[in-house]
Amino acid sequence: MAYLHDFIYNENSNCRRSSEAVVKAVASAVANQFGTDLAVKILPTVTAAVVGVLDNGDYSASVPFLKEGREIVRAGRILGALGYMAGASGNISVRLDDGTVLITPSGMRKIDLHPDDMVRVDLAGNVLSEGPYKVSSEYMIHLQAYRSRNDVRAVVHTHAPYATTFAAAHMPLDNTVLAEAWNMLGGTIPVVPFGAPSTPELASNLIPFLKDHSCFLLENHGLMTIAKDLETAVQMTETAEFLAKIQINARALGGEKPLRGDSIRILREVQAKRCQK
Repeated sequence: MAYLHDFIYNENSNCRRSSEAVVKAVASAVANQFGTDLAVKILPTVTAAVVGVLDNGDYSASVPFLKEGREIVRAGRILGALGYMAGASGNISVRLDDGTVLITPSGMRKIDLHPDDMVRVDLAGNVLSEGPYKVSSEYMIHLQAYRSRNDVRAVVHTHAPYATTFAAAHMPLDNTVLAEAWNMLGGTIPVVPFGAPSTPELASNLIPFLKDHSCFLLENHGLMTIAKDLETAVQMTETAEFLAKIQINARALGGEKPLRGDSIRILREVQAKRCQK
């Protein structure tokens, strides 16, 4: 697989080619020399080989914080494939064991990310990595979450369409509409007052909500989740988006009917039993 590794990683320009570009280039070369039928036939094999090199190539020893970088790559592919990060929007980060933060770079589609694309910053926002990419423009809301909550190890910010619809309408999400949402998200999902993206104002507007909430709608902007690990933050994002979709659909049928009283009590008892196991 070394030849494929060398093709993906152009040593002269120190630039990694995207997986899409590699697959297209190989398929085109095969089609030109051996015909379209063979190119189509081997396309799945080429795609699998490219992904294998990107995820497990022999370059890995030179990538700092590879494990965390791969976690972010996986999260980006999941959320990007779901349509929660249109274009280059959204950002993902994890807090490292040394207290610094690994975050997605500015201006890159999340489905195209690679572990060595990430930018490392300290909690003051100083860039510590030496790569060619700029830190995400939304790094301040990530750092505010980490500074405010010692238990937070991951932050996900997306523009998930249904949740962002509620953010645009300045309407909080009532998670008692779905039992699963109540279990995963805890409490109503509030709307954080507007602050222009990439500004200190947006980060400071988060502060009053961080103590009691782990999922937020950013007014006229998007959705943000914080969690003990990245997997949980991704699941919270998916759950919040599903909740928003269900609420919109329910209103087309006359309105949602939230759980109340004994139903909430039973949910609390079930959750307490789970925590004891």
